[in-house]
Amino acid sequence: MGGLEFLEKLRADSQLQETVVFVLTTSKDEDDIHHSYANNVAGYFFKEQASDSMSSLVDMLDGYWRIVQFPAK
Repeated sequence: MGGLEFLEKLRADSQLQETVVFVLTTSKDEDDIHHSYANNVAGYFFKEQASDSMSSLVDMLDGYWRIVQFPAK
């Protein structure tokens, strides 16, 4: 199963469909990017760019979780 197929299955599951997802991928294909955002990803990152500053990416994700406000369940 590829990442996009996994994302579709995740979004089809009522208990998981609101899970925040960031994509870290090698694909720069515009269709993959559009498909990902159509399935409500929070961000789409290219591995080659992220590997140069992986600690910055981790810091950004950590900051996201610390400041974002989610609705009450």
